[in-house]
Amino acid sequence: MRLPAITPTLGRELFTLATWLLFLLIIGSATDLVLPFLFSGLLIYVIWHLYNLNKLSIWLAKPSKQPPEVIGVWDEVYYQIYNLYKRQRKARRKLTSILTRFQKSTQALPYATIILNQLNEIEWFNPAASQLFNLHTSIDTGQRIDNLIRQPEFVQYLQKNKFNKPLHFLINQKKVLVNITAYGEGQHLISAQDITARSQLDDMRRDFISNASHELRTPLTVMSG
Repeated sequence: MRLPAITPTLGRELFTLATWLLFLLIIGSATDLVLPFLFSGLLIYVIWHLYNLNKLSIWLAKPSKQPPEVIGVWDEVYYQIYNLYKRQRKARRKLTSILTRFQKSTQALPYATIILNQLNEIEWFNPAASQLFNLHTSIDTGQRIDNLIRQPEFVQYLQKNKFNKPLHFLINQKKVLVNITAYGEGQHLISAQDITARSQLDDMRRDFISNASHELRTPLTVMSG
């Protein structure tokens, strides 16, 4: 097993400890009380570290903008932890900004958009989804999507977990086209749109072609006869 390298911080602390023990050894030798001096010195050293450890625990529970004033190895410990804390805060602010921009952009989309977690529970949806599926933010966020959209076609489509093809189904007298995209760790993005008008237009087009074909077929039959 390869031992980790000694850092400069640990090296300085070991030097401080060695200097402290040497001082106690000299004082103890001069007074013929070597063991009591060494024991007392080590006890003071341990208590000092325990005090700073407790101070660090309190600061970690409620970090302030500036770390407490300390000396020795603890100054380096606070410095490293504080820098890590600042990097995490910066990354969190950046992530929050990205999420805010994403939500604003998806709210402006004309298509219904719903984000599901690993349990198919709703984490977020835009106003278009609220209008299309009659969802309410204060009530339906955190609910399973299949408890709110109970059409058998949609439930089976969701349970099969095969989303290479879109799904068409009827809900609230509307024909809806749904696409589901898996991402992250078991999360899903639902995109849906109301295609009722387009479907009606397609039906009218098919009916027109069928009627026109029928009307043309009769005179052509008479002429050929």
